[in-house]
Amino acid sequence: MVETIRFEIDPLRLTFDELIEIEEGTSMKRTKIIMGRFLMNGSGKPVKEPVAMKRLGKMNLVELTQAITAFVQAAESLASVIVPEAPGEN
Repeated sequence: MVETIRFEIDPLRLTFDELIEIEEGTSMKRTKIIMGRFLMNGSGKPVKEPVAMKRLGKMNLVELTQAITAFVQAAESLASVIVPEAPGEN
């Protein structure tokens, strides 16, 4: 059974530099580090960073694609909260 990969980006832990890296792109190694900070377990609790890094590092390409998709969705949901629409945009 494939476990669902879930991320929750905590705005109290996400730094401005990390936000820029997410928005503009960065190396795969740095992406893994940022993703590892926000990986959640099946109970919705954060995975400890060393465990998260090991888990992410062992993913095959299909799992990695799913993880990146889940991370991007989490980042987009955060962006909709912290970056308000400009007046007149909908």
